Amino acid sequence: MEKEWYIKIKEHREGPYTVDQLKRHKEVTPDTFVWDEENAVWVPIRTIPELLIIFKDPATTKDPDILEEDIKVLAKEKEAGELVLQLGSEPPSIFFWLLIFAAIMFLIVLYTKL
Repeated sequence: MEKEWYIKIKEHREGPYTVDQLKRHKEVTPDTFVWDEENAVWVPIRTIPELLIIFKDPATTKDPDILEEDIKVLAKEKEAGELVLQLGSEPPSIFFWLLIFAAIMFLIVLYTKL
């Protein structure tokens, strides 16, 4: 029996889904939260090495062994408790930068009043 996954879309739990069904789901992104019976918490799909295949386009993957090797490396890093940096992730949004700017302005105003 193939492993089944549950996902959260707009705060609603959906599933169970197989990996093939997740590939075809139109609303699934790397940041979609996923859960299975082995994981006690909801985590983004990008943190589950065996689900990274969902976002790989087989037409653009030149060597399938490279994909398998990436998954194995991520699995080893996750097991070792190391931080896994996802280099393909999106840059911070404009709201992040506005929040940083507001925090800096607040600190400047606070400092000048002291």
